[in-house]
Amino acid sequence: SAKGPSPKPEKYINADMSCRRGFKEIWTQAFNLGNAQNLLSARVQRQIIFVHREIPFKYGQINNLFGWDMKLRENHSFTALNFELVDEVMDFLADQGIIPVIDLGDKPQHTLLDFDRPIYIEERKKVYESLEEYKKVLELFMGHVIRRYGTEWVEQWMFHVWFDPGEAYENTIVT
Repeated sequence: SAKGPSPKPEKYINADMSCRRGFKEIWTQAFNLGNAQNLLSARVQRQIIFVHREIPFKYGQINNLFGWDMKLRENHSFTALNFELVDEVMDFLADQGIIPVIDLGDKPQHTLLDFDRPIYIEERKKVYESLEEYKKVLELFMGHVIRRYGTEWVEQWMFHVWFDPGEAYENTIVT
């Protein structure tokens, strides 16, 4: 008869709860809200409103606010930017009192089967071709949102840049 793998021995952990102490509920500070394009969906907005009501978080991270699917501009032109979809996302966050954490990078969409096995990775079209283009789009965006939402609100926003470490040396925009 074939023998199967031997069972793993059980381990027991005992914790002395008499010396416990409180911990900071960091999950009430920030949620990753995902791709900006998805925030245009009424279904996704209802989910965010529900979660925000049940777990009142302060910051909401959004990715790819300047991605091609947000129709901010044509090709790599920055002479005239169309903020219509960007405004819809930012208006929604402002209406909910969620302070944006804006990822200024070009993060690909992906779906994972488990921790390190992707089943879908989006093909990316480079959003910026030069550091000058990146700076100009950001300058125009900041001028627009300060006029629209006011300095007091925009000063609370946070920004960070996601980048693929495998492309870090090719993509010199992050300096």
